[in-house]
Amino acid sequence: VLDALEQGQTRAILGWLARREFHHDGVARAVEALALESRCLAPGVPVGVMGLPGRSAFGNLSVSSAMEWADFVEPYRTGDATALAFALRQPAQQVFATVFLDSRWPALGVWQAWEHALRGGDGVVLWSSTELTSDQGELADPSAALELARALADIRQVRATLGGWRPRASGVALLHSFESTAVSWLLDAQLDGATWPRRLASYQDAYGTLEASLTGWTQLFEDVGLTPWALELAHLEPSAAREHPLLVANHLVVLDESGLQRLERYLTGGGHLLISGQFARFDGAWNRRPADWFQTWSAAFGDRVRRFDEDPKAYRKLRQEQGRAAQSWRERARAWASWAGLESDLFRPRGAAGDIPWQSASRLESSQEHARCVCVWALPAKTAADGSPPPDLQLELDLPAGWKAEWLVPGPTGPVEGSARELKSGQAAVVRFVPETH
Repeated sequence: VLDALEQGQTRAILGWLARREFHHDGVARAVEALALESRCLAPGVPVGVMGLPGRSAFGNLSVSSAMEWADFVEPYRTGDATALAFALRQPAQQVFATVFLDSRWPALGVWQAWEHALRGGDGVVLWSSTELTSDQGELADPSAALELARALADIRQVRATLGGWRPRASGVALLHSFESTAVSWLLDAQLDGATWPRRLASYQDAYGTLEASLTGWTQLFEDVGLTPWALELAHLEPSAAREHPLLVANHLVVLDESGLQRLERYLTGGGHLLISGQFARFDGAWNRRPADWFQTWSAAFGDRVRRFDEDPKAYRKLRQEQGRAAQSWRERARAWASWAGLESDLFRPRGAAGDIPWQSASRLESSQEHARCVCVWALPAKTAADGSPPPDLQLELDLPAGWKAEWLVPGPTGPVEGSARELKSGQAAVVRFVPETH
């Protein structure tokens, strides 16, 4: 296929992708059959998938196929697997995450637990027994385990206080297309020449054109208080414009007639489309598209279609440097949110917190109190050269007009007006916002 592409024979992709579909469907049917057999042997016992990386050019079970029957899933932190699992989750389904205890960075496990909880996760899995214990059977890093235990206790307490912890899938969403993911791998491998075999799943996830930019988009939106979701292009409905007024087409290389129609209906419904990277390079018959769909849609839908020509993977490095360049990226993300009518940053930190890359937030709706909860966690992008622990973060609230706030973590709880809290690395600050008229 690579040789054919080199000669401009793009239709060679058709057979290659058909084989990928055949293999995936076989695996998906086999796994679902095993799940059905398990339920017959042990009625009432939950059945799910652990270690779900999502579908790639190399295989693996797709998130959508697993979510059709699974009682629970544990998606890996690769690509948009986690975002898809949360977006597709039904009320009775649960989503778990693996948490690692790292003696070199004890705060990492704490951050992973909070990050999962903020998305509405249902629990964590500690990996693995060989890393958790020493040869003598004792905890390899008791301090890290204790910090994680405290974080989990805080998470459970906050969940009990709020009376619910499932964010509604709304706001910004990243388009998911398996065909574009697979073909993007082919295009990357074509550029590599004779070294293309090294583009295995882990390498592609870290360095692939589509995958690296996807990580950049995710981090950027999280850093301005917008938890990005993922929507499959094949199932994009016009109603998505109401729940996800901002849609990002990230290296959507393949766009067939059905996909074109779905995006047009989304835009007709009032949605906003941000195009990044290659767009609609191939049609459904694997011919190169001659038309510039950006120009076509701009004429039809005006300013609700925009193109962004910079590569968001650059933000991954800039956010570690904590400089003006990273702040400029975050200002642009806030401008895109405003463009689509979204509210980013329910509050902005004052004092030592400033505009920092370790800041992120998630809005949680409380059905009992009509309140919203925002969490900011302190996770520095890099540690000091001498290995010393990062400094504590002084977080001071800048409350929006018409809201009152209550600290849930760290305590003590109670009404606050602009008071600050001190956060250690990896620790979360959870604040409940309630309208003053409530």
